[in-house]
Amino acid sequence: ARKHDEYIKRYLRTGEKRVMDQKRTLVARRKDGSEFPIELGLTEVETELGEKRVFCGFIKDLTSQKAYEAEIKRKQSLTTGIIDAAFEAMFAINERGIIEMVNNAALKQFGWMREELIGQNISMVTGGDHAAKHDGYIKRFLRTGEKRVMGKSRELVARRKDGTEFPIELGLTEVQTEEGEVRRFCG
Repeated sequence: ARKHDEYIKRYLRTGEKRVMDQKRTLVARRKDGSEFPIELGLTEVETELGEKRVFCGFIKDLTSQKAYEAEIKRKQSLTTGIIDAAFEAMFAINERGIIEMVNNAALKQFGWMREELIGQNISMVTGGDHAAKHDGYIKRFLRTGEKRVMGKSRELVARRKDGTEFPIELGLTEVQTEEGEVRRFCG
């Protein structure tokens, strides 16, 4: 608010369009003094008024949108907190076998840092001869829908970062996603 007039003077003096013809998120103030988030679009209007220049601001109240975004963020934080609080190791992968999520228990059990796992193929933690076959297992399931391990629990061997293998019990399920989205799985 204190700088507003200076912004106009600078634009009139230099012609530099820092905010003109753009949208930006700001805070506006109501008559009662309360503040609320807005999106402001600002443009200069061509007129036949000679030297007088006219500006037009388009204001969109973002209160509901920001509240919705905050609620989504709160729910995501809660979900992440619950997943990380789980005692059992958990991985989420996409239909290409790429790790998208891993919880704290998995990091501790497998010896990796989160950044080392996210974006990598799940076969890096798959032990025995399953590592080389894992992508094929996913492709077969996606192609046929045949549930050989999906929705079941079975004993397998997993591999830690240091290369040692250890026995695990793997429960595997498909995560429900929207139609047309990449399919995801949790183990």
